[in-house]
This record gives sequence, structure tokens and C-alpha cells, in this order.
Amino acid sequence: LVAVAFLPCGALSDNSKSLPVIEPNDEGLYVQPWFQETFKDIREDMEDAASEGKQLVILFEQKGCPYCKEIHHVNLRVPEVSDYIKTHFHVVQMNLWGDKEAIDLDGEVLTEKTLGRKWRVQFTPTIVFLPANVPDKPVSGRLAQVWTLLGYWKPFHFKHSFQYVREKG
Repeated sequence: LVAVAFLPCGALSDNSKSLPVIEPNDEGLYVQPWFQETFKDIREDMEDAASEGKQLVILFEQKGCPYCKEIHHVNLRVPEVSDYIKTHFHVVQMNLWGDKEAIDLDGEVLTEKTLGRKWRVQFTPTIVFLPANVPDKPVSGRLAQVWTLLGYWKPFHFKHSFQYVREKG
């Protein structure tokens, strides 16, 4: 007899090695301890990421989003996934309905929710990957983005989307 074990579709590693569960903050968002706490100035955030050889990712989420919760409770608990992202990317979280100030790459000052509308974010989660280098001329992040991941993707595909961007497709 041969015993065969199957991992759930999209799994990358065994659950016994999962990272701790993250609970929502006062805004109702799940925030990983390694997410970047910034002034949400996209140009400055891109420069900071580039100075460490990383790329900037903007993660739009909202309170009560079941798929946002799934990213945090499933995907980002897989060490292989979260380690890859931490090594190669700076993640800045935006609340799709938030009133905190943000500054687009073109210098326009808006709220998080207005930035989300400007960038045409229609649902959460939406992950916007910005280029490794800051554009020479002012341009909206919507036009500068190199890849957008819409909705929930299982861990395997989620991680490989980050790899696809990092390796320039």
C-alpha cells in the first residue's frame, strides 16, 4: 500500500508551519506587521523601495472584505509566500473607503478613497504593482502601474504573480 497525501489546490506548504493569524485593526483592516507605515506619498514610497532594491505594491482593501481576510488568513500565513514578498517588495496598504491623505505619482493630493477611484479600483482586494524605477515625469500611478492583481488568488498563483512582476514577465 502506498499512502498519498494531497495538498489543497493552491497550497505551497504544510499548515503546521503557518504564520500567526492577523486580526483586524480599528479600521477593520488586516495589517501585516511588515507592511510599510508611510505618509502614502507614492513617489516617496517608490524611492524608498528602490533604495532597498525592492518594488512598491499598493494593496487596496476594505473593512468586511472576505477575500481580503482570505489573503491574510491563508496566503500571507504561508512563509514561502510572505518571505518572497518581504524580500522583494514594499507593501503599502490603502483603505478603499479611507480618508487618510495620499499623494499620487503626479503630485495630486487626495484621500485614499479618491485615489482608489482615480486608479479605477472597483473592488477589493486589488493589488497594484508599480515599476521598479520612479517615472521621470509626473504621471498618475494608474498609468504607471506594471501589473494589477484583481480579487483573491490562491497562494500558489498569488506568489507567482509577485514573481512574474519581479522577473519582468
